[in-house]
Amino acid sequence: MIYSKVFAQACHLIEQKLFDARLIPRQWSRICLRASAEAHRIQSSADLALLVNSMLEHLHCSHARLFTKNDIEYFQLLESFGSAMSPKGTNSFLKAAGRGFRGLGGVTELHGKRHFIRWVLDGSPAQCAGLLIGDEIVGVEGVEEGGMRCLASTRMAPVTLQIRRSPRKSLLVISLTPMQKLATDWLYSASLASVKIIHRAGVRIGYLHLWSTSGDAYEKLLREQITSGLLRDADTLLLDLRGLVGGACPSFLSIFCPNIPTLEYIYRNGSRELLDGQWRKPVAFLVNEYTRSGNEVLAQGIRKYRLGELVGAPTAGAVLAGRPYLLADRSLLYLPIADVLVDGKRAEGVRIQPTIKAECLLPYAQGHDEQLEQGVKVLVSKNITTSQIVTS
Repeated sequence: MIYSKVFAQACHLIEQKLFDARLIPRQWSRICLRASAEAHRIQSSADLALLVNSMLEHLHCSHARLFTKNDIEYFQLLESFGSAMSPKGTNSFLKAAGRGFRGLGGVTELHGKRHFIRWVLDGSPAQCAGLLIGDEIVGVEGVEEGGMRCLASTRMAPVTLQIRRSPRKSLLVISLTPMQKLATDWLYSASLASVKIIHRAGVRIGYLHLWSTSGDAYEKLLREQITSGLLRDADTLLLDLRGLVGGACPSFLSIFCPNIPTLEYIYRNGSRELLDGQWRKPVAFLVNEYTRSGNEVLAQGIRKYRLGELVGAPTAGAVLAGRPYLLADRSLLYLPIADVLVDGKRAEGVRIQPTIKAECLLPYAQGHDEQLEQGVKVLVSKNITTSQIVTS
């Protein structure tokens, strides 16, 4: 593969497809010229991604990134956009997605030059092996440097991780076997596996982490859980919008609209069946810098219409419409092709502020999620207040 040609292809697409040519800086030609010299020495798609992504930072806009097979977003975008194409059996996106993402089910963040576990997908090999938020990855066998962010595995054989859980404790050695499946399956199954009831101070707090909101499957999941699933008997609801993938439609918030009639069937034997797909009890939403794109539109609506508390940290301020382009080396260039207005106002660059702030101290957190903990406290308080109002 001649990566200099792939680099030229990427530069051409950036110049031709970006939704606003004014975002391209005056010195863009010089930036491309300097990077072109480096492109001739590139030997892998991972190195190409590093180079192109450093250039995309000069655009100062969201939804601009080059993804490779080391990124779960690579597969999610191919699957989502590929499924909308026809005929499905022949389109290049689904072919490139193949059997899906192969990895451990964890996401890391760099703090200095050290990798710390930021997210552990529910039901993933990483969770089953006992990896915790805040674990430092000191050594790894079976994951290349370019795959560290999403813990993408180079093989299906067991991967060995050396973990430091506390600065003062000895290293832990964890062996786990990767999993390979479609990115949409990774994210949906993790969302489903996250559903639980948190018991605190006599209050049953329903919890759901939406790892993605792309497509209508996640709205359907939430409705199923609150009507006939585990969340049905919860006193309050904590909905986690700190996902890896956005894509939510604003109509998702209709679940929390109280002005929808209920239906109740009364059968001959006297049994009753209530049909109500709305959530009418206290609710809070977790947000932070991972709350992006369509999820930020939800956060803006939640705050504007006072549907519940936003707990956590400011959102990413990343609200543009993007489209993926498959390059010659099978890497995926994601570019913003349209600006987005929310209720008539530009949303890009506007970080939605939480109504209740809670910071996340990641290194050596030992699995503690302060934002989630704060959300639980808020709902316990709200449930007690609501109960007092009903009693009086």
